[in-house]
Amino acid sequence: MFIAYTRALSQFFLPQFVKRTIPINPHSVGLARSSFSTSIARGAQSDDNDPNGFEIPEMTPDSLLELFEDRMATCSDPQWLTAADPDPRTSTRERYLKTIMSNIWLLSAYLMSVDVDEFRMAEVEPGSRIDRGRNALMTLAKVTAMWMHEAFPTGTDDEELTECLWNLAHNVWIITEYEKRALPADISWTDISDVLVISLRLTHGAVKEFIERNPE
Repeated sequence: MFIAYTRALSQFFLPQFVKRTIPINPHSVGLARSSFSTSIARGAQSDDNDPNGFEIPEMTPDSLLELFEDRMATCSDPQWLTAADPDPRTSTRERYLKTIMSNIWLLSAYLMSVDVDEFRMAEVEPGSRIDRGRNALMTLAKVTAMWMHEAFPTGTDDEELTECLWNLAHNVWIITEYEKRALPADISWTDISDVLVISLRLTHGAVKEFIERNPE
């Protein structure tokens, strides 16, 4: 259901869909956020812990935002992959996938620290905490698309991962058009954040299942 919903949300961003044809669920970011276990955000010991063994201590919202921003500033560097998991037995693909999961896990912790309605809908000043978090989300979406492409450069037979690859690549187009202010006037940040957060949540689940089915 989530896959089909994300595809439907994404399709109205295509150039030929200049009018909004798909209704937006006003609580979809909250839905996406709640679909992450709260135990993940709190660093609890569970099957959903960060795959690289990273745990978030008790942090203030400002400190958590800085951690999220710092990760986004460095995780696009291939050297970060080795630093995050130095075990030489870890395959390159597994490094990519674990990094993707780790980054989305950190996003879930960040989203637990902010007001969802403010993050999705508020008019905010450039450089404010919410604005910085939104920029970090867009960076995460672009980095995730990059690492997924590196993990599956020729595609995959896995249907859910194929959907995720499509959605992530399309996210990059959405962000590029948003940054150029080239999207239709009735497309708001609310719509964009809904698409990004839901597609990242789906990617986390699909990657986790793939790793469990294909241990290397």
